[in-house]
Amino acid sequence: MARTKKARKRAGQGSALCVAAMIERILTAASLADTASTLAKKGEEDRAFEIALEIEPLLHEANTVLQAASILRRLQRET
Repeated sequence: MARTKKARKRAGQGSALCVAAMIERILTAASLADTASTLAKKGEEDRAFEIALEIEPLLHEANTVLQAASILRRLQRET
């Protein structure tokens, strides 16, 4: 039983870390989106587009981390 409690606790900690990592990436992407929007409004469309291209990998990573958190939560419930 102690092993199950430890595994459940580790899975819970892992999912909390995943959520924190996901939030960090989303906030970074939001900041980049704001910057790109500001540049576009100033007429600097090329630079705005370059910055906007940096958003997709962050959102992809956030989604991947979310999937990992989901798996950890499922494992936490199963143990």
